[in-house]
Amino acid sequence: MALVAEQLPRFSAEQAQDLAQKLYGVTGIARQLPSERDNNFHLEDESGAAFVLKIARAGETFEVLDAQNRAMAHVHRHGRAVQCPEVRKTTSGSTMATVPHAGTPSMEHLVRLVTFVPGVPFAGLAEQTPPLLHDLGALLGRLDCAMRDFSHAGARRVLYWDLTEAHTTIGAHLDDIATPGRRDMVSRLADRFAAVTLPRLTSLRRSVIHNDGNDYNVLVTHAESSSPTVSGIIDFGDMIESHTVCNLAVGMAYGILEKPDPVDAGSHIVRGYHRAFPLEPEEIELLFDLMIMRLCLSVSLSAHQQKLNPANTYLTISEGPAWEALHALEQIDVADARAAFHDACNMP
Repeated sequence: MALVAEQLPRFSAEQAQDLAQKLYGVTGIARQLPSERDNNFHLEDESGAAFVLKIARAGETFEVLDAQNRAMAHVHRHGRAVQCPEVRKTTSGSTMATVPHAGTPSMEHLVRLVTFVPGVPFAGLAEQTPPLLHDLGALLGRLDCAMRDFSHAGARRVLYWDLTEAHTTIGAHLDDIATPGRRDMVSRLADRFAAVTLPRLTSLRRSVIHNDGNDYNVLVTHAESSSPTVSGIIDFGDMIESHTVCNLAVGMAYGILEKPDPVDAGSHIVRGYHRAFPLEPEEIELLFDLMIMRLCLSVSLSAHQQKLNPANTYLTISEGPAWEALHALEQIDVADARAAFHDACNMP
């Protein structure tokens, strides 16, 4: 699924307020939130209840959004170990509504209202300590444990954030990376992934995964206290059916950003995940390459999407730290990283 600029929703905060009142009976001041391809608005009603109004890009299908809705409901049925949004129905009892595209009535946007999950983004913490990195891994492990028996046709789709298609996606956008040295590095890493790692993925476990545990989607409670806790995750918009371990690799890619020792930071995340949802040996073997490939995918798509939507600063929010991490990771011996991750799981 490609990102098409003409399909992006362009609703104002005032229009969002009107939609919330008309469709859901929720009255409150709307504040726009950053997003890659949706319009998201924070709303708080008179009782203090908070929500997010989500207006999807034109062309997004009911089946894909229904998969996300049902996945969130599935996680909630497994208890409160992972906090995530809950879908609210319209006044007519539907899980979604449609509104026309501004200026093009023949195009429509699907609209949802979900509960606002409180917390501070992981990226907003002054210090991401080893216990917090362990917590991050544990949250992703609990999430994958809850999702292991979830299935939906809407999650079986083509998506440019799919790590199994990363080499192809990166190749299509390699020329968008302006700096020759950076472009060559991404090309080298992608070629290694295609030759060494990709053929080995077929033996790994598969499930529906969140696929976007970046440091702005992972939430922390009690952030100002002496015992902050990673407790929630938002934005199921990149959810797909893929190899289960890819979900951990995505979270690790962002968890190691701006850390002096990325392998040590990654090991804390791996340890937390493994205790919550045990990894298999072959998954541990491929984690380092999958983590690198997520960063390669991120910088490649960031370069491409800047051309499509240069005003959206959210698209480049992790670009600088991602480049720094890639330069550091390319210097690390793959065998050493794999050994550290095996050690984190108490495996030889």
